[in-house]
This record gives sequence, structure tokens and C-alpha cells, in this order.
Amino acid sequence: MKIYFCFILVVLTSSCTHYVVNDAGYIRPPKSQKFSYKKSFAGLNLSLIDTNSIYYLSNGYYYKNNNGYKKKDKYIRFYSDGRFKLQGLKDSPKIDDINNPDIGIVGYYIMKGNIIKMQIYGDIDAGSIQLEYGYIDENKNLIVMHDNPRVDFNIGYNEKKIRRLIENSPFSPDVYKKTAVKGLTYIAPNW
Repeated sequence: MKIYFCFILVVLTSSCTHYVVNDAGYIRPPKSQKFSYKKSFAGLNLSLIDTNSIYYLSNGYYYKNNNGYKKKDKYIRFYSDGRFKLQGLKDSPKIDDINNPDIGIVGYYIMKGNIIKMQIYGDIDAGSIQLEYGYIDENKNLIVMHDNPRVDFNIGYNEKKIRRLIENSPFSPDVYKKTAVKGLTYIAPNW
């Protein structure tokens, strides 16, 4: 009976995921995953997004006017073909990790004016796409809303609305500072 129960448990838990894990231990979408932003990279404004730098979030806090809950440091590396990778950090960014496309959480992005919309593939609901919206500010930094846009029925955010939602939110936005990195090389993304 124990063997039968263990067999059923293994089958049920292994068949509920819709993602694969690469050799580096990071989640990747299955080949059949559809990203609506995937084929939209032709219209990217690469004068706003710098694919030769990373966007680095450090010393951020969850709540405005409260330094009690610190966010984990992370960076985003954008590629010119509409892909990006996001990597959480325990220490400062390391060039070998930044250059390695196998390390990090992956997704696709599109831009409209200063607005950037990202589809991130993660392990939520056994593998799903999550949305993050933000904009490039006057200092060329990336400002990303804390709130998931799917909470609201109006998904067609413009820059004015994103700025208003950030202003009215009790949560601090994620402020990724554009950071030049020596030794940055291009290795084609493999997702």
C-alpha cells in the first residue's frame, strides 16, 4: 500500500508543473509556451533601453516612508531581441553570472514610448506568465510598479496612469538604476 501511495504521489506532483528546470537550476518555459510579447521586438526603442548595461535594484524598501522591510537586491539584463533576464542577488552582481543566459528568471518585454511592459515566466501556478509594468525616467533608470497590473481590469496602462498608481500606492516602486558593467558580452539567450 505504501508503494502504491508513493507512486501516485510522485505521478501527481510531477505532472502538475508546466516548466522545465535548466542545468543551472533555473525555471524555463516549455517550448510550447506562448508569449504575446515575443514577436513584438521589432518596434523596440533601443535608444531608451540600454542593452549594454544592467538595471540594478539595491537598497530598496517595500513600503514608502518605512525602512523596516528591505527588498532583495536584483538586476535586469535586457537583450535587443525583446528578451530579458532577472536575477536576484545575495551579493553584488558578478560578470560571469550577468553574461550567462542560463542564470536568472526569463521573459520578454515591449516598449511604447517610455513605458516598458514585461512578461516574466515563473513557477507561480506551476508555471505561468506574470506581468510587470514600468517606465524609463529622465535619468534613464527603470521604475517598475510594485503592484501586478492584472489586479486591475484595465491592463492598457499609459505612462500617466503608471505614475499615478505608483504615487498613490503605499508600496515603493522598484527603482533599477542603469549601471554600466565592464566585461559585458553578448551570448544569445536560449529560451
